[in-house]
Amino acid sequence: MLAKPHFVVLLPLLLMRGHARAVWTSLTTALAGLLLPVLFIGHSASMAYHHEWLGEMAKHNASLIYTGGEAYNSVDTVYSFLHRAMLKYFVAAPNTTEALVILGGIATIIGGVVLCNQKRERDLVALPSHTVFEYFLLLALVPSITLTDTNHFLFSMPLVMLLMHHLVPRADPKWLIVAALPILLAYGGNWADALGDLSDRMVHYGVLGIANLGLIAAGTFLLLRRSNLSSAKASS
Repeated sequence: MLAKPHFVVLLPLLLMRGHARAVWTSLTTALAGLLLPVLFIGHSASMAYHHEWLGEMAKHNASLIYTGGEAYNSVDTVYSFLHRAMLKYFVAAPNTTEALVILGGIATIIGGVVLCNQKRERDLVALPSHTVFEYFLLLALVPSITLTDTNHFLFSMPLVMLLMHHLVPRADPKWLIVAALPILLAYGGNWADALGDLSDRMVHYGVLGIANLGLIAAGTFLLLRRSNLSSAKASS
């Protein structure tokens, strides 16, 4: 979290899953890391550096919704996708409140999925925990809900591997390949040398971000499907 504060999104999941010790250890370690510079540069300089760091982070995430132009920093966020797809017809100008409402909706959905899985796991003792899958979903969400480099979409690679596991050697369910192939091509197929001007259009429309949301949706479906199959097996 000291290197990438984005990973604080994992803390609510750990708390909900009963890993309080891991949460407090993470927070204590992060706090110690923040205080460590005091030993070398003093309290005042340390506070000044941290203030500048927080200011840079605030500026970096000030515009979460793409509104046009050549700066594509926020084009792949979920906020930009939803605004351009439908919310622009209801919201005159993008604003922080819009992004916070979207983020709150995402948190509610993820929390609901986790609570649903926990209920099933309590009702059926033989049902395995879904914590790892939920962890992967949150990890994949990081580049969609924050402003990061496109390299950070590699956080979704566990979901790519999950999809491949259900596609090779045969699709399970069979129709999954129809949905998965376009998502995978959009996620990793923007080859500028091969696509030319089309590559720029893909960047403009945030195809990478849309594909990442597709991976998250597919991963959520497979998670719930696994939960349903495990519930049916455990109760039979």
